Parts: sequence; C-alpha cells; structure tokens
Amino acid sequence: MALPDTVTIQTLTGGAKTQPVKTDALILQEASNGTCKYSTLDDLRPFLLRANLIADGTALHTSTAETVLATFTVPANYWRAGEKLRVTASGEFGATATPALTLRVRAGGVAGLLLASFALTATAQTSKQWSLVADATARTVGASASFAPGYALAYLYGSGATGNQTSALVTVDTTASKAVCVTAQWGTSNVLNTIFSRTFSVEILPASATS
Repeated sequence: MALPDTVTIQTLTGGAKTQPVKTDALILQEASNGTCKYSTLDDLRPFLLRANLIADGTALHTSTAETVLATFTVPANYWRAGEKLRVTASGEFGATATPALTLRVRAGGVAGLLLASFALTATAQTSKQWSLVADATARTVGASASFAPGYALAYLYGSGATGNQTSALVTVDTTASKAVCVTAQWGTSNVLNTIFSRTFSVEILPASATS
C-alpha cells in the first residue's frame, strides 16, 4: 500500500495540523506547536547497536591461553567515519600468589586486531571485581579503515588500575563483520587463577556525540 503524501495529526491545543510524510524517517512525537518531531535511523544509531551481557560468562581457569570472556559482532558496513566504539566490561576474579593477568579488547576474535591491552598483576584474592572501559574512533571506513585507540582503563581489585598499552593506529576492514571481544590471559595456570565476565556492553556512538 502506498503511503499518503501528508498526514493529519491532532495538536495539543485540540486543533489539527497537516504534515508531509517523510518516508525515510520515523514520527516520534508531536511537539508543543503542533509539528511532528522526526528522527531518521541515523539519529537513532547510538541506540541501534548496543549489546549487553545478561548472564555470567564462562570462567577461565587452569589455562595460560588467551580466551574470550565476552563478545558481540558488529555487522559489516555498519561503521561511519567519526563514530566511536566503546567497550565496557566487568566481572569477578580470584587468584593465588601474584600471577600476571592480561586483559585485551579485540576486533575480530581472539586472533583479531588489538584495540586495547592491559598488563596487570593480581594479588591473592577470592571473588573480587575487575573492570575495564576502552574507546576507539573510526577515522575512516572501508577495507583498510583506520581506528585510533582512545581512552582506556582497567581495574583489578587489590592491584589498582592501569592504562592501555596500545596506542598505534589500527587498520580494520569495516566491510566485513567484526566480533568485538574482551579476552583474558593468565601468566600462570592454576585452578585458583580464575576470571569471568559479569557485565559487557558494546556501543557505537555517532560522530556528533564523540566530541
């Protein structure tokens, strides 16, 4: 069925007003002066791609292999120049003695591109919190897009906080889907050296919201 050229809405003052139909937009609400407030899908981009972990992840222990704690796939060709990726994660860990623990944020899975890396040293703990946040801005898009790592910080209870050890520009193929993930890697294998994710979010912020 074809859309009409105009639509009539009731104003807040009880009258009526005719508005043109915008086929590429959504009518969100009526303004106080009787006009429609439109919002395109571009306006809604920060709300269109947001992933949130709603269950505890699988615990990593008795291993020194880099392992994914949480992941979300960004669709192919989603990115636009100037947009920012923001990854936020937290969870629980335990450790014996003082093992090394490296947390990373990658695009493309455990063997993918490194967006952030945090070298930490745990202290003997049981059921304590870890957390991290990392940003990266898409300077360009395409098969050889350039991403600039930005603000990043990781915290491990009993060990304090540390910044990102990755600062170089990263080349990302945004024409293909990318699994954005947080990984962990213990320096010592022990059943008591354990970590899992409890919260995890991936957000794409529009260029207008990144300044």
